[in-house]
Amino acid sequence: MKHFWLALTVVGTVVPYAFFIPWALEHDFDIPLLFVQNTETLGGRFFTADLILTGLALIIYVLARERHRHVPYYGLSLLGTLLVGISCGLPLYFYLEERERLRSTR
Repeated sequence: MKHFWLALTVVGTVVPYAFFIPWALEHDFDIPLLFVQNTETLGGRFFTADLILTGLALIIYVLARERHRHVPYYGLSLLGTLLVGISCGLPLYFYLEERERLRSTR
């Protein structure tokens, strides 16, 4: 599973940025415009709200887990969530957790 989570982290980073980078180049990295475009329609607001709330839930989950079980470099998953999205941060945390579990069973 460790390799699966790592592969999913890579895919979860590459795929969103494959859409974001062309948009950013076309719009001169106008991040406020990105938020405007994401909230112009009710459907866009639905997805934006869902992703923000899910990202917040993931951050709280990781921080709560760290109070009981230390996973080295867990902060990378928080950074991945904030810089890329849940598609990067969640599988990255699972990868780090699995790596630590395998290391501690040796």
